[in-house]
Amino acid sequence: MGRQKLPELPIVGNQRKWNVIKVVLRSLCLTLSIADIAELVAVDYSPSDLEYWPTVAYPILSVFILWDVVEFVVIIARGSVAKGVHPGAHVGVELILWLGTIFTVTSQALSADWGQLAGFTTSPTWAYVALTQFIILSLLGYVTIIFTHNLV
Repeated sequence: MGRQKLPELPIVGNQRKWNVIKVVLRSLCLTLSIADIAELVAVDYSPSDLEYWPTVAYPILSVFILWDVVEFVVIIARGSVAKGVHPGAHVGVELILWLGTIFTVTSQALSADWGQLAGFTTSPTWAYVALTQFIILSLLGYVTIIFTHNLV
């Protein structure tokens, strides 16, 4: 009954393959965002002496998770993979996510002591976790560009 109230979006140029790839990439983004937050918590509360700024990434990762969940809820509500959130909203939100990711990655890169993160410290394990978090956040920014470029 609730599906009848939703407006029908025009399906122009949607290809079945891209719709499947979009769902797979959204699932990957959601999984990476959750894993990245887990790594942030681990680095933030670790007993290491790393000079690394992990807390700046919490807001952008929370928005990543929220946006992916919203997309999946809309897909389920409309009953079709091709009928997600409006493409105009995607362009705006993905652009904001991309800019937020660039800001976050840049601020983490500038505040980090790269000698410590390269493993030249008393706790190289935590340095590797911090590097992994940094790389996953960079990968999320790259996937966001894929979404923006293809006008999801």
